[in-house]
Amino acid sequence: MPDVKSIDSLSLKITSSTEEAVKANIRNREGKRVFYLGAGDQLTPGARDWLRQEKIDILPASEARPERFELLGGGYIEEKPEHMTHLNSQVLVDKTHPRIAFRGALDTLEADTIRTARILADILLAASCIAVSSSSDSSSSSACSRAVPA
Repeated sequence: MPDVKSIDSLSLKITSSTEEAVKANIRNREGKRVFYLGAGDQLTPGARDWLRQEKIDILPASEARPERFELLGGGYIEEKPEHMTHLNSQVLVDKTHPRIAFRGALDTLEADTIRTARILADILLAASCIAVSSSSDSSSSSACSRAVPA
């Protein structure tokens, strides 16, 4: 079987993977050695045995991450620097980019909305308990004292 390798920008595709081809294409993913096998690709028995012996996981090529990241202003970078973040799955921008700041503002708005809804619910519960306590129904009054924190 021929040892043919072709690499596109997103995944590693090997038509027929011999042990040598597998060794040359081991990747590191989250501190673990892995090998990406394309949908139509096959491993030779020797390559599969070597992967098992070395305890290297075989993952589908669709799970491979890009080898490089695109920059919003053009160009590419091989590793993600600390001062950059993902605008989407492949494009990196500075953490100070206006769109990232906008996302943060939306997160803050959502948190403030949830906090306000909780405060309003507590106020409405307290108001209904005050109205109930002014009436003579003592069973409703005791439920309000348990519901409203001191």
